[in-house]
Amino acid sequence: MQPIVTRKPMRFPGRLRLPFTFDPVLLLRDLQSLSGIEWIDHFVPQNYDGEWSVIPLRANAGARHPVMMISSDPSARCFEDTPMLTGCPYFREVLAAFKCPLLAVRLMQLTPGSVIKEHSDYDLSFEDGTVRLHIPITTNPDVDFRLNGRRIVMKPGSSWYVRLSDPHSVANRGMTSRVHLVIDAAVDDWIGEILTEAAITNDAEANAAATGQPDWDVQAAGPQAAGFVVEETTALNSLDRFCAMVLENEALHDGLRAPDDTEAFIALVLEMGTHHGFRFTTDDVRSAMQQTWRVFAARTMIV
Repeated sequence: MQPIVTRKPMRFPGRLRLPFTFDPVLLLRDLQSLSGIEWIDHFVPQNYDGEWSVIPLRANAGARHPVMMISSDPSARCFEDTPMLTGCPYFREVLAAFKCPLLAVRLMQLTPGSVIKEHSDYDLSFEDGTVRLHIPITTNPDVDFRLNGRRIVMKPGSSWYVRLSDPHSVANRGMTSRVHLVIDAAVDDWIGEILTEAAITNDAEANAAATGQPDWDVQAAGPQAAGFVVEETTALNSLDRFCAMVLENEALHDGLRAPDDTEAFIALVLEMGTHHGFRFTTDDVRSAMQQTWRVFAARTMIV
């Protein structure tokens, strides 16, 4: 006779987009500042194929061996910043936004063609006392993150709670690495309030999307902002969403003001769009600029 496994009631959904948005440009800047640091292979090789690696930003107090620095011991409660965090001012600013006790904090990279096999990380849930939060830094449209078999799409700068005690997997089928800032935090009243707020907001956005009458700006938020898979009907739709995101984000807008010729501008738009998970081609950008997208070019190019 098989034993009966009783699962504790879950207070929150398995995925929640949190009410924090961070600057993708500044996140990428801090990541690039660590280009001289060697990534450490993840310590559970049976869970992945390819390259899944880590840079520790907070680690078990006193840990010096690389494997000990990147491990996340659920029973440990004494953590300290690593030297890698010192030179990353924006990462420190991001971490300061979370007023709950921070445990392990790591950069986690999944290279192109690599796969994290489906598995469960026991004790990584609000109900078990430790939450894992994800902030994407670099990604691409062909990253397939699944929780309980359902896809979650996360754009750079967004922040998420994911209940990883449930079955989950990731496949990077794109051409660029996926890097997330991954935060483990101890559950307290503050994070409980944040997740409660997120659950209410996510429900409202899901209902609005289902009725076709959103009470939030889909274009400004970008495609798939609430974590629901949205099929791109045309490349121009993707381009329009990218345009809206740039016009709403001062740092991205300023980043597109540097090129002083059309071809350099198009190349930069394509690079930035791909980095943020949008699908369009050089010809799409050129065609749109010649037609209805002239306003975007006029607002962003230096003439």
